[in-house]
Amino acid sequence: MDLFNNSGTPSSDINFQWLNPQVAGSVLSSGKTLVPEEPTTPLTQVAVCASAIPDSITLNTADTYPHTYYFVSAIRTSHDAQDPVQAAIADYTKAQSNLPNLLSLHIKAWDEVWQSGIEVEGRLELAQAINSSFYYVLSSIRPTDTDNKDFPFSAYSLSPGSLATTGYAGHTFWDAETWMYPPLLVFHPDLARNVLDYRMLRVAGAVAKAKRNKYQGTMFPWESAYTGDEVCPYPPDAHKEQHITADIGLSLQQYWRTHKDLDWLRSNGYVMIRSIANYWTSRVTFNSSNGKYGIMGVIGPDEYAEGPNNEGINNNGYTNAIAAACLQFAIEAAKALGVSYPQTWQTISDNMYVPFDPSLNYHPEYDGYKLKQIVKQADTVLLGYPILYSMPAQVRRNDLQYYLGVTDINGPAMTWGMFSLGFLELNDFNRAAQFFNQSYQLNINLPYFAWMETPTGGCSHFITGAGGFLQGVYAGYGGMRILDNSLSFDPVLPEGVTSMRFRNLHYLGNRVDIYFNTTSTVFEIMTRSSGASLLAVTDSFGRTIRLALEVPITIQRTGKAISLGPVSSSF
Repeated sequence: MDLFNNSGTPSSDINFQWLNPQVAGSVLSSGKTLVPEEPTTPLTQVAVCASAIPDSITLNTADTYPHTYYFVSAIRTSHDAQDPVQAAIADYTKAQSNLPNLLSLHIKAWDEVWQSGIEVEGRLELAQAINSSFYYVLSSIRPTDTDNKDFPFSAYSLSPGSLATTGYAGHTFWDAETWMYPPLLVFHPDLARNVLDYRMLRVAGAVAKAKRNKYQGTMFPWESAYTGDEVCPYPPDAHKEQHITADIGLSLQQYWRTHKDLDWLRSNGYVMIRSIANYWTSRVTFNSSNGKYGIMGVIGPDEYAEGPNNEGINNNGYTNAIAAACLQFAIEAAKALGVSYPQTWQTISDNMYVPFDPSLNYHPEYDGYKLKQIVKQADTVLLGYPILYSMPAQVRRNDLQYYLGVTDINGPAMTWGMFSLGFLELNDFNRAAQFFNQSYQLNINLPYFAWMETPTGGCSHFITGAGGFLQGVYAGYGGMRILDNSLSFDPVLPEGVTSMRFRNLHYLGNRVDIYFNTTSTVFEIMTRSSGASLLAVTDSFGRTIRLALEVPITIQRTGKAISLGPVSSSF
């Protein structure tokens, strides 16, 4: 049987050179990247030790079959090894000594990952879409290597195009914290922590950017890569798309509220949110005519709105509201640690201006927004979720109805899950189902359920869309909201689904199974770590039931929210 070793074309990024193999039956190559991220950034060395592919294999009918042939590649870089060549050789040798077990080890590792997730019964294609979406996100990130002191930048975040660099150059945007991080937070917190650590370890770049622009605190890059410096190829956009700094702040709040880890808050979390609050304090403008604070010259999530002469817009509602939420969390964190904080945080947070049109009873996207102006993607509708900005139900409905009519149907995939989620809040189940289906069916390619950025193309393997869709499942149909001292659930089953289970959801040191069908919701603590909070469930009638380990508690569904929180909480 003739074999052909399709090693691909020469790399345009790395100057690979063949080396003398040090292990029999292998080939060895190594090279450095051709272009550094910044002029002072060291070039990255990449080493590959792989099985030598023979020109042919002779199969003898006298042999015992089946017979398996193994071909192994080991890849190491200067980001995780002092000597990538020797590290690749060592990995290759280790793999060669354990060939029959490689597949079983791989399966075992994935079994551990799949302990947490979402199950649905009654609708196979939806179950496949959920599992595939998790798979593509999980395949693109790993836990932080906290023991690797020689490589402090080992933590790495997510890019919209996942590990495939067909789009967005592998850079990290707001997509990581706003779209992919939330599903990881409640189902895979070790991976969610990596998203936060990525920002924390590279905070120097955000501090430097703030100083260059004459602001205080941290001004995070719109596009970030290995160093944490700004790598956006369009500097004006990098300066204006600053909601990312607040998006990161909101992710810190969500982590604190699901873990209440005082050590983390003291050592990392508060340092970060304090610097973010200081940035917004230096960034806002006070308007004496209305006594409100605003933020000028920005681009919100709707990137079609760049303002006159591309100078940005004023008072984007999303940016202003999420900046205020960051300031409020900075206060919450300071109080949890018992430290003082500037009164200006409270003053600005209480008096942040969010545009509102009383005649139409809705939120214009920004000052000067013109009716019927086309919007690229979810922007103002994000006020309700994830910001949880307080508004009457009718205003929430008006926002959804209006922006539904002006949002680009060919915009990014994650938008429609947010419309579905909003209509679920309002018990408009038919419209919720319409946009939930649209949120993935128009953007997933069969048979592998691979995400595309838009129905017509864009970035392939677009895991931003996967993250938005998953939020539409657990926060939309599961109705889950992360509150200060509880998780709130208001579950509804998607069309055709007979039951749904959140398997091993992580909350305050507990792993909780939450199962619901048309009549009831069942809570069961599967495991509890040492020192974890004791939990209780409060049903829609206000009755509180304490949860014991591995003892299921069934709550009858009444159409009202159910809360899960620590026993010591106010409820």
